[in-house]
Amino acid sequence: MQAQPVNAGRTAALVVTGVIAAFAARFVPVVGVPLAAMALASLAGSGQVALAVVTALAGAAAASWTDPYAAVFVVPALLLAGPGVVAAARRWPPVRVMLVLTGALFAASVASDALSFAAQGTSIVAQSAEAASQVVKVFGEALATTGDAATVKVMQAEIASLGKLVAMMWPSSYFETAALTAVLAVIAATRAAAARGAQVNLPPRLAEVDLSVHFVWPVAVGLLLLAASPVVDTDSRIVLAAGANLLVAARLAFLVQGMGVASSTMRKMGIGGPGRVIGSVMLLVADFLTYAVSVVGLADMWMNFRRLPRESGRHGGPEVSEEAS
Repeated sequence: MQAQPVNAGRTAALVVTGVIAAFAARFVPVVGVPLAAMALASLAGSGQVALAVVTALAGAAAASWTDPYAAVFVVPALLLAGPGVVAAARRWPPVRVMLVLTGALFAASVASDALSFAAQGTSIVAQSAEAASQVVKVFGEALATTGDAATVKVMQAEIASLGKLVAMMWPSSYFETAALTAVLAVIAATRAAAARGAQVNLPPRLAEVDLSVHFVWPVAVGLLLLAASPVVDTDSRIVLAAGANLLVAARLAFLVQGMGVASSTMRKMGIGGPGRVIGSVMLLVADFLTYAVSVVGLADMWMNFRRLPRESGRHGGPEVSEEAS
């Protein structure tokens, strides 16, 4: 199937959408980047790669109007999530594209905020510590009005320790946002490009996602760092922070794997689309509280509850758009 002919009205709408979404990407990347990726990939998929690049740069200029450092994030985010994903998805499995894009978005967002905060005389670490201290202060004041003095003092000390840990978790916060943004952007971009006639590999359905067992390695390294922390860095706590952030980041892979098992199970039970959406939301809430879904995902990497074939790269096998077959 050949690329669809260019339609002036559609092209204009895609350009406008791309610019507006690019402006939103600076403030709400998980929404703006996928929307921009969809518009830019649609342009690139129909052969208008140069226009897609110009649109991305125009959107970045709009996003940088009030904050010049926004371009450090928006420019690579749009170019990679739009035309970049279309080019990569022609050769790579979609999950690999998501992983690479996650790393790029993480690096770009950290660099952008680091430069912006530095211009204000502060840093990401200082801002994270300030936010955590405000939370500790609020909870501490609330505790001061309840219970006996001894209990309140102990609880306030525990909350203060927790606040210090939260302040060190800023890398995983950036990573989680980058990962969710990348997944949505790749889905949006590949679908849009395929609809315009591009030959790309499409992401598998959630029920068919089967990630590599190598995602366990970050967990192993994280646990080793946590174990070594009391001996290595009793003051700086850098090793502790690195281990904790690795564990939180790696857990996302197990959560996705576990949600894949749940989605497959609900399909086999005959649960319809709305029911699966509600069930998935409930499972996400449950995992936030108990890690149950992530544990199921970790076990599935070895036990293969869904009996999926595992000869094609352990990502469920890319669905190839009809245009690519």
